[in-house]
Amino acid sequence: MNPRRPEMADIVRTHHPDLLARWNHVLSREQRKALCDIRDCRSAALGGRVQQCDRCGHRVILYNSCRNRHCPKCQAQARARWLAQRESELLPVPYFHVVFTLPVQIGRLALQNPRQIYAILFRSASQTLLNAAADPRLLGASIGFLTVLHTWGQNLHLHPHLHCVVPGGGISLDGTRWIGCRKSSFFLPVRLLSHRFRKSFLRSLRHAFRNGTLHFQGELKAREAHLPPSFREGLADVRVAGDVPWKVVWTIRQQNAGTVDHIPGKVHMPRYPDLKACGDVDSLIVIEIAICFGTVCPVVGTRCGPRRSRR
Repeated sequence: MNPRRPEMADIVRTHHPDLLARWNHVLSREQRKALCDIRDCRSAALGGRVQQCDRCGHRVILYNSCRNRHCPKCQAQARARWLAQRESELLPVPYFHVVFTLPVQIGRLALQNPRQIYAILFRSASQTLLNAAADPRLLGASIGFLTVLHTWGQNLHLHPHLHCVVPGGGISLDGTRWIGCRKSSFFLPVRLLSHRFRKSFLRSLRHAFRNGTLHFQGELKAREAHLPPSFREGLADVRVAGDVPWKVVWTIRQQNAGTVDHIPGKVHMPRYPDLKACGDVDSLIVIEIAICFGTVCPVVGTRCGPRRSRR
């Protein structure tokens, strides 16, 4: 008989005090609550109920779940309902999967200003898609789309990006007819989207900086006191490998997602909206305070770390 595989809750229960002792000052209220919920999920701390067999009298104690959306054991039914609702809204047209990714420099700002930065991300991506699609030279239609925010990558590092599921067409600007993409394999020019997205995001970021809605702590706060008047020069301090946000390429990926009858979006949508950063199947080895997680290498696309054997 195989030994019981460690779960995320086991790791949190074991190392929760040490984690808070070191990182409590940087954790948000939501993050602390998520840790406590994962720790207490399906344990006596949340109460439970007893089920008894009418024939043999055998009893089983079932503890209550935390129902936190970040818990790897919870919200499966909520995700299934959400997916069913989204599938009912699909149109009989080609779909595209468009991903807007923030540079690493902006990701550092998002750690300390998540509400402001991610609001700008949603707004800028939305304006980019709507304005580009409304351009008569490109599509000339009013489109709709679904967006899902991810703040981490497959390697569990900071990687803010926005997934968009977009139908391949839209309603004409006069509201009289449907206008589809000229090619089922092509939606909008990626370079154009990247340029407009970067311009829109930096404009909003500059406005937020001038209005004082961005707050800096730690190393960034020390730099804030010495920022020059020019926002562009000031943000140049937030750099990686000498690059600044308006010079690096802002990555936008676009791929055909198929049609309503066979759409990989049906595969993407269950995974992306409620996908946890690290689930029970990802925690591989727990040795004292050493924890190893299996991740997917973004370079070669293969899984790092020991594989879980399936029987």
